[in-house]
Amino acid sequence: MKELLLTYDIGTTGAKAVLFKKDATIVGSKYKQYETYYPKPGWVEQSPEEWWSATVEATKELILETGINPNDIAGISFSGQMMGQVPVDKDGNLLQERVPIWADGRASEQVDQVFEKLGGYEKFYDITLQGHNPLLYALF
Repeated sequence: MKELLLTYDIGTTGAKAVLFKKDATIVGSKYKQYETYYPKPGWVEQSPEEWWSATVEATKELILETGINPNDIAGISFSGQMMGQVPVDKDGNLLQERVPIWADGRASEQVDQVFEKLGGYEKFYDITLQGHNPLLYALF
């Protein structure tokens, strides 16, 4: 019976793969770092290809080190960097080599304009929090 869960965190500094048993016991984990690029002041970018390579490497090493049979994996879960977007064409090919990540500041003028139109940061926070309040999910 399939009793393992393979989870991934595509984080700001690297990709982590963690293998769990059904009872949440950690079987093993692997971490692979990737580069962050700063092409101009305030710009922060990473390469989706590097994310993928790090994920593949971490997975291969994790499976080899733990000696598990990949067929025993019941499910896979991913989490990734917040607010990230990877533009692709209709065939799924990358449209740019590197993409801005959450720490990128090149849209700060636009952010200020949105805050001003909505009545400030606190109003923006109130509006956006309404759709993301975990307490609301508990009601349904």
